[in-house]
Amino acid sequence: MFLRNSIVAMLLLCLGFFSVSAAEKNRFLKDDPESIKQYVLQTQWDIAPKANAIVLFERAVYSISKDAGGFYVTRTVHSVVKILNKDGVDQADVVVPVGFSRTHAVEFKKVKGTTYNVEDGKLVSQSLSPDQIKKDVVRNGVMSERFSLPSVKEGSVIDYSYQIEEDMSSFFSWDFQEDIPKVYSEVVVMYPRILNVGGIAQSIYAFEKFDDTKKNVDDASVPLAYSGSVEALERDDVGMHWVRRNIPAYEKEPYVYNVYNYTEKIDIQVSGIYNGMGNGNRWGTWDKATEYLYKNEACFQSLSKREGFLRDDVERLTKGQPDDLSKVKAIYGFVRDSFECTGHNGIWHANLLDKVYSKRSGSVTELNVLLVKMLRMADLDGNAVLLSTRKHLRLVEEYPLLMRLNYCVCQVKLGDSTYYLDASSKNIPFGVLPMDCYNGYSSVIDRDNSEAVNLDPAMLVEKTIVAVHTTNDELSNYQINGTWSFGWSGSIRYRSQWKKDSMEIKKYVLQEVKKMPIDASLIDYSVKNLDESDKPLVLSINMKLKFSQADHLMISPCMVRSFSENPFKADKRYYPIEMPSAAVMSFILYLKIPKEYKIGSCPESVVYRIDDRNQYRYVIDKNTEQNTIQLRTDFTMKDARFDESKYSQLKSFFNSMIECQQQMLVLQK
Repeated sequence: MFLRNSIVAMLLLCLGFFSVSAAEKNRFLKDDPESIKQYVLQTQWDIAPKANAIVLFERAVYSISKDAGGFYVTRTVHSVVKILNKDGVDQADVVVPVGFSRTHAVEFKKVKGTTYNVEDGKLVSQSLSPDQIKKDVVRNGVMSERFSLPSVKEGSVIDYSYQIEEDMSSFFSWDFQEDIPKVYSEVVVMYPRILNVGGIAQSIYAFEKFDDTKKNVDDASVPLAYSGSVEALERDDVGMHWVRRNIPAYEKEPYVYNVYNYTEKIDIQVSGIYNGMGNGNRWGTWDKATEYLYKNEACFQSLSKREGFLRDDVERLTKGQPDDLSKVKAIYGFVRDSFECTGHNGIWHANLLDKVYSKRSGSVTELNVLLVKMLRMADLDGNAVLLSTRKHLRLVEEYPLLMRLNYCVCQVKLGDSTYYLDASSKNIPFGVLPMDCYNGYSSVIDRDNSEAVNLDPAMLVEKTIVAVHTTNDELSNYQINGTWSFGWSGSIRYRSQWKKDSMEIKKYVLQEVKKMPIDASLIDYSVKNLDESDKPLVLSINMKLKFSQADHLMISPCMVRSFSENPFKADKRYYPIEMPSAAVMSFILYLKIPKEYKIGSCPESVVYRIDDRNQYRYVIDKNTEQNTIQLRTDFTMKDARFDESKYSQLKSFFNSMIECQQQMLVLQK
């Protein structure tokens, strides 16, 4: 049961179904001493027979209130976890991120925790002491509270709860599905009626309307996913809850950008405040959201202002350029090469463009907004594009979850061509974004309205060519040259590493020499285009090969391989396969056989296909008269994403390709 077959539904929280008490009630967890003792003694649950730990119960209540300082939210969490074996003991170490508050002091309070064990047939408990609660700075100034439950061991049941009071964020997120299975997970949201609230639910089941307080309902007939309204704390508040039962842990698999794109969760967002005029829905659609962001001073309002201080640079950069593409490249190169990136802080920017310009530095968003502004001043069609990078949750077309927006790039249209640019990255060539930016649905912020664009990973083609040829065919001094022309991704990666430390170049060279199928030693090497971001990085290596002079020699002609091993080893796949990009990897060999040897047996040419767009070609030609071998292999992946239903075919394809690459050429004296 995984999200690939799930329902992704937009939530309208203003609709009430029926009322359930907000007090904590759960028919699936009994909290009397005898029941707790049975939970401690129980060693397995049917929904997860191999789990290290299992959540028996968890409930989060988000309650929005208002005082003189504005809106604030109180988050109350209660969790009960069974530790099934020693590998699950780390569930007792609880880390709780807490937000930064401008108007309210962030309070982490009402922390309680108890560990239950059975000793000599009796239930014993030990409580969490206040001195076990610690405060940490996790990253980028984000605070967290942490505590560890005492005396936790295999078989323990831990029960803890806490409350956080902080500024109201515009969103809440609750993960029903995580790295351990759950018997029962519930989230409750309560808020004043003057707020407009919506969101997205991801679940393998539709949330049914259901009243779980009914006494005449058998437990087996309770839906696995249900929702309803709850009694709010205040008369003018709205309360809703969602429940999921018997949830498996998510699977950890390679080639998945972010597993939480496929897990069960609910994201809830405050989209506006009703002020007596209209419906107060400020960003309930992408059009409304982008309009709000375009007019927001902390976002993109500067794009609609006149910025006279940029005029001289724009005129200087575009003067004498033969066409619009040359103008774009000149402006892009100026911002990329003249400004330092100070980091990326989401889509918000703290500095006005004049400050960014004078300091010659800014965040990712600030630099790309500056680029858009300069393009517009040159009468070019430039716009900002908002997106979510691969490490974040993917954007969804159905609803603008602003919490997922974390990166801004530039789009420029020239006739029928569209280019995407990121001026914050020094080593990025023109027309290419960092790989993490290609993550599907994205939104353009322009003067008039929003526009959806799909930054498909298959838009990127990583084209790598390795050519090896003989430079001296004398047996005692046999030499070859290998030339690596890296694709855009490899060029970016190695350019960044090698410019910082020249010893990294030699380290890489020696690794490639070591991979040769014959004993090889390095003669020399050279690098081209190390400082030219718009050109492929090229590495040339000269090597000497030492033949054993045996009567028969076995050589693998595929000296440089697309993959050394199959990355897909599991028998079953749960999520789609997400490759970094489309790819074309070519290996070209021209080998002169030493005159002391002749060609014996030789591999056959072959083509392996997933389909017409994705294949591996191995084409070899032997010339017995000239005593030469020519080989060309092409690994071509025009698609970057494969449905999990194609997993067995993809796994078999990689197995066949790797076996083919290991075929041997036999030389005879």
